[in-house]
Amino acid sequence: MGIESWFLRMAEFGRPDGAKRLGDALVKPGDIYTWRWHGWPDEVEELGRIIDCNGIDYFKFSFGDAGNCVVTIKEESQGYPLLSCSIRHSNDERRTIGI
Repeated sequence: MGIESWFLRMAEFGRPDGAKRLGDALVKPGDIYTWRWHGWPDEVEELGRIIDCNGIDYFKFSFGDAGNCVVTIKEESQGYPLLSCSIRHSNDERRTIGI
């Protein structure tokens, strides 16, 4: 479940000391991740670090050369969730995608 129910086919998280987080354990700032995408071979992995999160509606992580990504979930006026993803590049450029 979790992030794998959105768009990843595999998501593994581990503590900074390398020990894996199991099952539905919440990730914490400083954790590391390995992700595999749908449609890509197993050799293609995204590796990064969790920068900040609150376990509810805020998730900030490093995202390779793209920079840092912030995902927030907010409730819209009609009760539907709005997922927002902002990526801050190393040159401080910011792009936001609302889903």
